Amino acid sequence: MVDEWYINMDWRDRIKKVVDDIEWIPEWGQDREHEWLDNMGDWMISKKRFWGLGITNLGI
Repeated sequence: MVDEWYINMDWRDRIKKVVDDIEWIPEWGQDREHEWLDNMGDWMISKKRFWGLGITNLGI
């Protein structure tokens, strides 16, 4: 069994407010970003691999 790691996306509404403050070029980018945020679940930062668990380096 391989574990998967997720980041909880409870702060989605805060991200949407920031998206509205950005000047989007092209303009349809804002709608696309809102669609993505509306339809996304928790963010998976790992992926099952047969040799082990890969974890995204967030530079923290």
